[in-house]
Amino acid sequence: QLDDYPGPPRGFGINDMWEGKVYFGFGAQSSGNYLNDLWVYDPATEAFEQLPDCPCSGRAHPAFVILDNKIYMGMGSNFGAAGGGNLKDWWAYDIESQIWTQLTDFPDAARHHPYQFAFGDYVYAGFGHGSGFISNEWYRYHPPTDNWEQLSDLPAEGRVAGQQFSYLGKGYVISGQGGDHNSMDEGEFWEYDAA
Repeated sequence: QLDDYPGPPRGFGINDMWEGKVYFGFGAQSSGNYLNDLWVYDPATEAFEQLPDCPCSGRAHPAFVILDNKIYMGMGSNFGAAGGGNLKDWWAYDIESQIWTQLTDFPDAARHHPYQFAFGDYVYAGFGHGSGFISNEWYRYHPPTDNWEQLSDLPAEGRVAGQQFSYLGKGYVISGQGGDHNSMDEGEFWEYDAA
């Protein structure tokens, strides 16, 4: 067992890894407080460090993915008095300069629990759950131009709250809850070929 994490307890947070360190944050507390904090954990030193908060609404289960020394974070939900429900804003955190920048919003309906991964020159995000829908639509974000583009839909039911990763230039998504927001009858494993 390692030292406890020193920040506030939470559920529905999110993380990604970059250059051997784990970056994580956001989520919701049992009190209903939504968090906008960011932390890094270094396994080499077993040390946690708090980084600058996002100057955005706190949120649960957003997209959160790292590409080329920047964290891209957006969407998610905040059903507290100040948050307004599902979200579609999009932010970048520069790991070197420790500066947050607001970018072009996700181009479709606000949502939470999307799927996301990154490789090559793009961040990929989509699916998720919004007001009255569960999506199978898929998008990519191009950081140098701050531009979104819609890609091919997943040829299956929409889904929310599954797992995802990228490996050797392809993306993979696993299971989740299906179009009725319940567990799918069978787990599904899909590969996305960007080329």
